Amino acid sequence: MTASTGAAAPPVRRCLIVLTAAAGWHPVAATAVFALLRRRPALVAHAPARMVQLVVDQAPDHVTTAVYSALPRYSTELLWVATALARRLHDTLPATAGAAQRAHRLDHLGLRLSALGRRDDALIASIQAVELYRRLVAADSAVFEPDLARALTNFGIRLSVLGRWEDAVMATTEAVGIYRRLAAADSAVFEPDLAGSLTNLSVMLSDLGLQRDALTAGTQAVDIRRRLAAINRTAFEPGLAMALSNLSVVLSNLGRRHDALAASTHAVEVYRRLAATTPAAFEPDLARALINLGADLSDLGRLPDALLATSQAVDIRRRLAAANPTAFEPDLARGLWVFARVRAAAQVELPQALTAGQESVDLFERLFQQWPRVFTGDLRGARATVADLLERLDGRQDADTVRRRTDAAQLTDGAAELASDNRLVSRLTWRAKFPLTPGVRLQELVWYFRAPRKH
Repeated sequence: MTASTGAAAPPVRRCLIVLTAAAGWHPVAATAVFALLRRRPALVAHAPARMVQLVVDQAPDHVTTAVYSALPRYSTELLWVATALARRLHDTLPATAGAAQRAHRLDHLGLRLSALGRRDDALIASIQAVELYRRLVAADSAVFEPDLARALTNFGIRLSVLGRWEDAVMATTEAVGIYRRLAAADSAVFEPDLAGSLTNLSVMLSDLGLQRDALTAGTQAVDIRRRLAAINRTAFEPGLAMALSNLSVVLSNLGRRHDALAASTHAVEVYRRLAATTPAAFEPDLARALINLGADLSDLGRLPDALLATSQAVDIRRRLAAANPTAFEPDLARGLWVFARVRAAAQVELPQALTAGQESVDLFERLFQQWPRVFTGDLRGARATVADLLERLDGRQDADTVRRRTDAAQLTDGAAELASDNRLVSRLTWRAKFPLTPGVRLQELVWYFRAPRKH
């Protein structure tokens, strides 16, 4: 039995499924599974979620450590069990464990909690990881600066998805200063991190309305990613696709619609190929890229293609949200909203658009109750789309009702005003602290974030 490549993976997976089933009934079989994974931890890449759960529940600590190290960084199938395994590794650390090991496990726990949609818990883990790494860097910067940069990058992501934009930019700015220095000394190791951070900075700046600064950062990221992908396509093409998809947002916001379409088209082509072979890793990215492509196609009047792209994206997101609503309902809500907007713009399939728009409003209302600062704009926008669709379908009275709800929310929702004010303050503070001198390229702000975009 081998765990090599795609052709061998299906029989390997079938064998692992059989072994897992046997282990559920026979302790000897469970012992055999753990011995196999200790010798060949890479097999976990093909393992069913039940096998990883078996490791969480019963395996010795040295096996859990080996298995976790071999887990895919991201897999929709393994979100829950990967988080459970990260939690076990953290919770079973002995009191005598060093700060470096504790920080490492906290950082990974934050990563897994975030992927699962547990934003607040992920932030707590990231805060603790950063605090520990700061102490370690104070004692030995040469050894621990890369770890601090990674932890700060992850910390920025956690802050951003909770609507704390200024704090997010501050954290990732610090991370980039480190990555710039490290990449200057060892580009082969640290340029991918630098490129990813630039991509995410671009997204954050765009979200703050700083589109030209976002374009500078995003273009730098794509330039690095293209060069890396030309050397090693397998390793670096996913990063190029992410950078292109995010850059298409900025280009669209700047009115460069044809350039935006070229970027989003390339991203979808790459993600289709990747998702065809590894759907658990790349289907969420494909759905996001399809949403972006649909918006770009709609902007240029290519409506049939836009309808198809947004339909495909919603199909993927609905399936993902059915399996894991906490992780994927925000994406589904945004996908449904874009689905409705594209059809409203084309003035076709309006009843289907209204159904999708109303579903997005329902989802955003629920999300707003938990994270008002994050979903205020989405909820208002989705309600406005529903009101427009109702009016076009001769439901003027219903449309007026929806608009009154939106207007009332604008007047009374303190959380919404806080979110808006914080974005403005963040924008002004960023400009004050990091002014862009004419003729000087943006070099010191880097940001590693997979963002919502055009939603």
